[in-house]
Amino acid sequence: MLIRAVILGVVALMVIGMATHMLPDGIIIPGFMIFCTGLLIFSTSKPEGMDFRFIVLSLAVSFAYFILLNRFEAMSGGYFAFGKSLGFTLGEIPPLAIFIVAIPVLLTQNFIRNLPYSIYVRALGGSVLSAIPVVFVMYAGPLTDVLYWENLTPPPVVFISVFIVSFFLSFAGLQLNYKRETRFYRETYLSWILFWVAAFGIHQLMP
Repeated sequence: MLIRAVILGVVALMVIGMATHMLPDGIIIPGFMIFCTGLLIFSTSKPEGMDFRFIVLSLAVSFAYFILLNRFEAMSGGYFAFGKSLGFTLGEIPPLAIFIVAIPVLLTQNFIRNLPYSIYVRALGGSVLSAIPVVFVMYAGPLTDVLYWENLTPPPVVFISVFIVSFFLSFAGLQLNYKRETRFYRETYLSWILFWVAAFGIHQLMP
């Protein structure tokens, strides 16, 4: 209970800091993403078998996805750019951008691993669960200086690509029998969604 309270407390403080302008988005947003990454690392069991390969695959595919999104308008639906809130860039892509997809994918493996359905149904469920948090980031992106779209909101074509990438990674995790158990995956998953929903709402209401 104490750790759960700490997680919610940290997220609440970050949201309050964003709402009151105590700290700029360029500090709060990277801080939140690093917090979630650290929580994922330190609350997860030791890797077994193919776990390392799936983690590397998730990070690599996430990085490749944003490279393609940045370079091809057919995937981004028009103009697309990264904002300054993700910090420094590695070539064209901020390293923190890879966690936008990778964190939800790794978390949702805990939800779908033991479901009593076929691997395809579980992968489909995982793709939905992991795509939802990514979509929230994409909608909040223009308001938080994270991601920019031609028409301020992400076009429908982007949702298709997010779903495909999420399905591929969810299926790969099940196929590789990803076994790492995250103790606070529900709290981390909900915190991720609540933070970006709050960020969207706060910046919508700001003058």
